[in-house]
Amino acid sequence: MFGFKKRTIAELGESLPRAELVNRSRILVIDDEAPSLLQDLKDYGFAVDHVSDINSQVSGSIEQCRYDLILLDFGEVGTTFGDDEGLSLLKHIKAISPSTIVFAYTSKALRSCHADFYVLSDGNLDKDAGVQESIEKIVEGLKKSRSVSNTWKSFLHRCAIAPGTADDLRLQDAFVRAVESPKKHSYWKTVALDAAKSDEGKAVVSAIASKLLELGAQAI
Repeated sequence: MFGFKKRTIAELGESLPRAELVNRSRILVIDDEAPSLLQDLKDYGFAVDHVSDINSQVSGSIEQCRYDLILLDFGEVGTTFGDDEGLSLLKHIKAISPSTIVFAYTSKALRSCHADFYVLSDGNLDKDAGVQESIEKIVEGLKKSRSVSNTWKSFLHRCAIAPGTADDLRLQDAFVRAVESPKKHSYWKTVALDAAKSDEGKAVVSAIASKLLELGAQAI
């Protein structure tokens, strides 16, 4: 007897109209000083938070994929995570939330030993760039961030599941079927929580699973 064909996230769309992208996204600016761009983004309609550095609460929000894009300054941040300031913080962010898009956001000339700040980031936004240029670049970053396939990377990471494995495909099937049938949302959340490797990780997995449902709903 032939079984049902497994559904995959590749079947889902990836784009949102620009206005919805702006309304649904959340941006975090990590800079020891509030940049002038902060107000420009708010005036444009973005939901933006600013912190001079991150603490455990902000780190937890990043881990749960609550922010779609982060503008990260280099100097005077991240000292809790290492001696390389913004580079140490960037490595921490990518370790806890691989799908979060991080733009290097600094006008400071960096030493060669800190060149990985640009290499490991998802893009570079010059602090001296004009407002419209900055917004266009941020919109492009948000398009990538707010896709099911991108957020799925953080979900697999939190569950310690390798991409392309049987567990990955099984979970994709459960997720896509839940996206298409709201009656299966609770089943998807149960399956997702069962995939968490520890009780401590269930809260993060639950948050990411809920965000995936939100993104999935906009992709069909």
